[in-house]
Amino acid sequence: MRYILPFLILLSGCGGYLRSYDYSTNQKAVLQYQRACELKTQEKYEDAINEFKRFLDYYSDIYFADECYFHLADCWRLLHQFPEAREHYKQLIKKKKNSSFVAEARFRTGECWEAESNYLKAVSAYKVVIEKHYQNEWAKRSIEKCNQIFAKFPEAKWAKKEKKVVEKLIKKLKKI
Repeated sequence: MRYILPFLILLSGCGGYLRSYDYSTNQKAVLQYQRACELKTQEKYEDAINEFKRFLDYYSDIYFADECYFHLADCWRLLHQFPEAREHYKQLIKKKKNSSFVAEARFRTGECWEAESNYLKAVSAYKVVIEKHYQNEWAKRSIEKCNQIFAKFPEAKWAKKEKKVVEKLIKKLKKI
């Protein structure tokens, strides 16, 4: 008898679990995601951020989570809030390692550093894209971005050094 109360408390705490086959919840999640995407398309980035956050608070264990992390970070980037953008790209990379958005998230992280004129960190981010996603379009774009940065600073020691590193990396990856 004395075990019934703890059992009931434990049982009532399980009510928040979201089953992936719960049609009603899935429909709500889809609508929430679509609403957030529509706001982003309308360039209402602050509102979109709130909707993407709400989605992640309630539905992060089901589909669209990687897209939400990406779009949330992208909204911050489009608002020129680069530290917040980098943080959300980082969350995507950490939590959704196998997502098709990871390569672009790494690339956009480099763009955020570049927008803040931190070219060395931008090149470092682009190198990660080149190394981990070499067969991907984002690697090609990263190579282009690196070359643009190197062209801006043709006499800088750090740029010369990084250019050699990137060239070696590309040679190594072409052999694979």
